Amino acid sequence: MPNTDPLVVVIGAGASKEVALPLGSELTASIAKALDFKVDDFGRLSGGDRQIRECLYKLAQSPTKSLGSIHDYFQAALKIRDAMPLAPSIDNFIDSHRMDKKIAAIGKLAISACILNAERESALYVDKSNSYNRVDFKKLSGTWYTELFSIVSQHCSQAELEARLARLTIISFNYDRCVKQFLRQSLLTYYTVSETDADSLVSKVTVLYPYGSIGQLRFETGGLGVDYGEQISSDDLLGSAASLKTFTESADSDSDDIKAIRSSVAGAKLLVFLGFAFHPLNLELLYSGQEAPASGRDCDVYCTAIGVSNNNCESIRGDLTTIAGYARDRTRLHQDLTARGLMSEYSRRLARLMHSPT
Repeated sequence: MPNTDPLVVVIGAGASKEVALPLGSELTASIAKALDFKVDDFGRLSGGDRQIRECLYKLAQSPTKSLGSIHDYFQAALKIRDAMPLAPSIDNFIDSHRMDKKIAAIGKLAISACILNAERESALYVDKSNSYNRVDFKKLSGTWYTELFSIVSQHCSQAELEARLARLTIISFNYDRCVKQFLRQSLLTYYTVSETDADSLVSKVTVLYPYGSIGQLRFETGGLGVDYGEQISSDDLLGSAASLKTFTESADSDSDDIKAIRSSVAGAKLLVFLGFAFHPLNLELLYSGQEAPASGRDCDVYCTAIGVSNNNCESIRGDLTTIAGYARDRTRLHQDLTARGLMSEYSRRLARLMHSPT
């Protein structure tokens, strides 16, 4: 279960964008390209992402998983491709077609393939061909990740790390594994701990994924899983896609994941939203079924809101007040701060919370 009274950071696509992962509109564009299939006179697919094509053939031919012929999968893929310029996000589109299991299956495959490609192109990718390779942290200068690590590591010896990291909870609405990749690489470099110790320390941070992620990293499983930005087979891609959840799948209030997420949010003394778009589906996931105390939640809320209009900021603040129960005067939306800028703006307050005894 999440730790009591943690610092809770909720991250959306805008947070991962600081290390070159895609925003929602960029992901839908990548998905449209990945699903840009053609069919020849013999019914064979070409174009688009090769591994996704292989996966569609495997699904169509599976005696237990098939939802139709390869033609049926092809038509569903084109339906997704053509709609992406109109979709607020791939999640919204899948939810709009929640009765069509082929849409969900193909959408998940496309998400997994596109996010793995984006991880490979990001500043956090490490080429594993040489075991001594590490992240080039100069490329991460000016991101919220390094600001967070500065807050965590301030006046912190190696012996104190476990307790310090245990006070951090991250709720990631992204499918990538940027947070865990960054923390592991940072601990290896800054504290020069062994890989075994780094793996153990990262496990002390509570990281929750409302919609799942594209797979556990190998260090989390002892060798299984999918490494950050790894080139994988079509069978691996099918496994990665299976770890993702649609909104309908994530909205089960009785699931342990949703209980943990809502418990973390309810117990926060300080809640930080970074690069989060406050879509109604996501707010519902965080707060549905919760009853705020009559006196309101004893929690300060700090949010990035770059590119959000004044009217929409007022609407978001109203939602956080009425739906979540936060005091309006303790809910601050910053239209002028990036994720890194917000962490820096409140670094002293965040540090006090992280450093206080458990």
